[in-house]
Amino acid sequence: MNFIINRKVLISMLFFGLSMMGYFSWKNLSMELFPNAELPMLYVQVASQQEVDPKYMESQAIVPLEGAIGTLQGIENMESTAESRRGSIMVEFNKNINFKYTYLKVQEKVDEIKASLPVGFIVTVVKVDLSQMNNQFMQLQVLGGGGVDRVRNVTDLKIKTELENIDGIAGVNIYGGREKSVEIQLDMDVCEAYKITAATIRNKIAANYKARAFAGNVYEANKQYFVQVTSEFDDLKEISNLVIADGPILLKDVAKVYFGTKEETSYSRVNGKDAVSITLVNDAQSNLIDLSHKTLAVIEKLNENLASKDIQIKVQNNAADTMEKNLNQIGELALVGGILAIMVLWIFLKNFQLVSIIALAIPISVLTAFNFFYAGDISINSLTLVGMALAVGMLLDNSVVVLENIYRLRGLGNTPRQSVIQGTTEVWRSIFASTLTTITVFLPFIFSDNFLITLIGKNVGVSIISTLTISLFVAMLLVPMMAFSFLKKKNSEKLSFNVVSTRNKLVQAYVMLMKYSLRKPAQTIVGVLVFFFITIFLCLAVSMNNLTQVETNAFRISVTMPAGSTIEATDKIVAQIESRIDTIAEKEDVTSNIQVLSANVNVLLKEDFKKTSKRTIAQIRDDVQKRVQNIAGAQIDISDASLTSGSSGGGGGAGARQSSGGGAGNMMKLLGVGSNEESILIKGQDFDVMKNVAGDLQYFLESLESMNRVRVSYSDNRPEVHLRFHPLIMSEYNVSLQSILGELNSFSKEINTNIKFKQGVDEYDILIKEMPKVGTTLEDQKKPRTIYNLRTLPVPDANGGLHELQKLSEIVFSTGAANITRVNREKQIEVTFSFVAAAQDSKDLLASYRAEVDKVVEGYKLPSGVAVQVIHEEDQLKDFYFLILAAFILIFMILASVFESLATPFVLMFSIPLAAIGSFVALIMTGNSLFSANTMIGFIILIGIVVNNGIILIDYTNILRKRGFRTQRALIVAGMSRIRPILITAIVTVVAMFPLAMGDNEYVGAIGAPFAITVIGGLTMSTLLTLIFIPTFYFGLENAIIWMKGLSLRTRILQMVLLVAGIYLIYTRVDAFLWQMLDMIALVMVIPGTTWFIMNSLRKAKDTVIDSNEPIHITVQNLVKIYDWGSRFKREWIGNERIRERAGQIKYYHS
Repeated sequence: MNFIINRKVLISMLFFGLSMMGYFSWKNLSMELFPNAELPMLYVQVASQQEVDPKYMESQAIVPLEGAIGTLQGIENMESTAESRRGSIMVEFNKNINFKYTYLKVQEKVDEIKASLPVGFIVTVVKVDLSQMNNQFMQLQVLGGGGVDRVRNVTDLKIKTELENIDGIAGVNIYGGREKSVEIQLDMDVCEAYKITAATIRNKIAANYKARAFAGNVYEANKQYFVQVTSEFDDLKEISNLVIADGPILLKDVAKVYFGTKEETSYSRVNGKDAVSITLVNDAQSNLIDLSHKTLAVIEKLNENLASKDIQIKVQNNAADTMEKNLNQIGELALVGGILAIMVLWIFLKNFQLVSIIALAIPISVLTAFNFFYAGDISINSLTLVGMALAVGMLLDNSVVVLENIYRLRGLGNTPRQSVIQGTTEVWRSIFASTLTTITVFLPFIFSDNFLITLIGKNVGVSIISTLTISLFVAMLLVPMMAFSFLKKKNSEKLSFNVVSTRNKLVQAYVMLMKYSLRKPAQTIVGVLVFFFITIFLCLAVSMNNLTQVETNAFRISVTMPAGSTIEATDKIVAQIESRIDTIAEKEDVTSNIQVLSANVNVLLKEDFKKTSKRTIAQIRDDVQKRVQNIAGAQIDISDASLTSGSSGGGGGAGARQSSGGGAGNMMKLLGVGSNEESILIKGQDFDVMKNVAGDLQYFLESLESMNRVRVSYSDNRPEVHLRFHPLIMSEYNVSLQSILGELNSFSKEINTNIKFKQGVDEYDILIKEMPKVGTTLEDQKKPRTIYNLRTLPVPDANGGLHELQKLSEIVFSTGAANITRVNREKQIEVTFSFVAAAQDSKDLLASYRAEVDKVVEGYKLPSGVAVQVIHEEDQLKDFYFLILAAFILIFMILASVFESLATPFVLMFSIPLAAIGSFVALIMTGNSLFSANTMIGFIILIGIVVNNGIILIDYTNILRKRGFRTQRALIVAGMSRIRPILITAIVTVVAMFPLAMGDNEYVGAIGAPFAITVIGGLTMSTLLTLIFIPTFYFGLENAIIWMKGLSLRTRILQMVLLVAGIYLIYTRVDAFLWQMLDMIALVMVIPGTTWFIMNSLRKAKDTVIDSNEPIHITVQNLVKIYDWGSRFKREWIGNERIRERAGQIKYYHS
């Protein structure tokens, strides 16, 4: 310690250097709403070059791949989906695998099976991280005159390229308007005369097109020339002059070639008016906030350049705004918390120099912590900032304890050097132990099997561990050095802490309460435990384990159409939705992006929407749900716009509802954010039978009045037309199957040749269409192909003749599955449902509604081969039971090592149930769930914090006992000496967390606030009860140990056997973790208590009774009777008032 206080420059430069390095680390850290991490999961994606039956996709691709992949070790879950064009297998591994090696093994297995798959399947293996779960980060509107097609053309030519060139943009999706293209419009009468079909022209165009390719080298005059072959279309005349048949017959002889527009494959509307919308998809590795700033700068520049063309780009929704706003608020709340903590210190210390010494711990600890962030590649996100906001108040604790002890000793007359050395030495063990217990609780997170819990614990933990560790070094190095510098000054006596006099009314009341408790330890301990049990039971009785809906000012209505629907049908459904929500007073903008089988209606509310009609976002969404729920012909879902993943315009269909396998959706649910949905899983092998079961259950559930909505995870059967060819007729007409397939591939009304026309840097699709016949209306031209067109499709034979398709095949109507879902190699259908809002406010009502669902399922007669499982609540928190138990064990081990005792840690651990009382009450009163990851992590943090007050108190008690104090007197003196630092540290910590608890931004209120509320409630209650209960329990346990040592060996062995047997029975017979804890606490109390009662009863039974014949002699030596004197507690209080009166602290006293 002499070395530390003598090396002022060294210590100063050390912390200054660490802080400067931390500042530069902070400047280089990325910012994101949630931590990005590579998930222990892989996607095996299967793409088909042509439409196939989903059953064919399943049997020929998905099942073989599942079989090959399923042989690998470490697989926890495997979910598969088969559709007509694609299939996917999501493989989730346990977090302990070597992921790089596993990726290579999966790739190896896929490569082995590829050769046996049918031709036309393309298989890829893809890694996934959290950022890919939600990659739509910005939605834009492009406004302008001249019609929507003109705006679309400008968007394609001038805007799309600029946006794609931004580093970090992975995709630019445009909706609305018609794209410019090169059209080849066929005169079908002329084509029929020349025996030419659309497929013939498409093949000729493909045969005459060749992208630039290297063909070799040639030499001339000692020079080497590289031969490049190219045959690309960059002039319409080149296409018009293509020879398509002998004669020669040129393309311009049978068709017109000109610039036109493609048929609309998507519509876009803003507030009911046609518009062009853009959705930007970010790259997985990009920093969303930086990307947003770059994108906004490009948009501003584009608006300046396009103003002359009457084009304007408007940002409708920017996910980075929500992220930046929430991150900024958490940072601001942490700053406000730090300022409040310093103000509280000022109230207690009333000296600028003392406050400045302690306050240095906050900036130094926070800045230096960023070095750990940078070294560990951890971003600044909502979880790390929440961790810092929680830690801000605790950063001052160690410095307060050290400085208070130094100045207390200085006030007793010690020299500055003695005060610093002795003051720091006396408390170093307690502050080291308290810091160690706080940071050690995060160690078990490393061993959690749940990857997301480990990720949450890592991000919250690194903030608290790094800042508290630095604050410990500040308290042990910087504070003593600066205190010594101030104490050496001549006027150092003015810097002393205000001494807490024993005549202080608060201290005297505290001493009296402690004396009363120490006189009656058993009653005090039992009373506190009874209070604990009653509180827990009451809280559990009224608590609701609900998920919180984030209060954003935007939400999304997702529309999923049945297979086989057209874009016109989808447009009609969306138009109905737009009409029904048009009268919502809170809406600002309604933007609709419509595709063939899906659509998104994004509703943006006014910034002050709560003031319009005093409704919350949940109430508005419920209103919208009621308005659109009876729209027939589509599946309609409502979700938070910022949480919807994917890059397409698709909505909430089957694919959208598939589990993310531990992705962003599961993380949000783990943090207590999301919708309160429950589900019924239907498993089996016969998908058609399973669909019937799902349909029946959906019908029965929808008939219940308790239901809000019911959804199934599969799409309706899609209508199909099957062609059955006649081989004999095909042979007679000399028509090959390849000719038929070629014509079918060109059957569309608009045939895309998949060849680009280049004009400068721009590229356009080359399309083949039929020339409208004379007299046909525009509406007739828009009509899609019909069965008649299919029947009369001309198919060429080998001799150049044409034959209608209906002569070569039989056309049969049928249906097929739109998609098939498999979980762990077994087909599965999920029926999800949610109850009416009233169920989320009443535990009894929710239980009755769940009982209705159970009754429906139990009463349904299942066909053979089908199993049904009802999932009311997913127990996502079971991993926390291990974390809490591990935290208990680690803290016990640390305390046992520090105090070199097994009894003292046992005493200090009783601070935890005291804290649980406050946490539970605070959570209930603020309407938060008791069982979400943020409250659980808050409680784990609390486990490490609440023992700190007890450590300070008991550590000084042990010091006093070594100096010769009796146990009771040591406890009382220690309480009087340490009440000030305990109250200061507790109040500072609680006050610093209040801003976070009051956070009201979208994710701050839903995620950050429960952390703070848990700690505030627990620490407040624990501090108040610890000052009385822990000394009492310490005294009572010491007496109990002395009593137990006096028992016979046989009695002690019997007690141990009963204790072990009881713990075993509780562990094996009691399922609920909380009940296990309560039963074990009761067991530990009951066995010794019962033993004492029995032995005391036996002792009294053996006592000698005075013979009735023997005379009794009573001698009174002294008798004093005082009237109206009151109880002992009252007498002590009156005596204290007399002391304060004589000291001049009160003017009047009435006996």
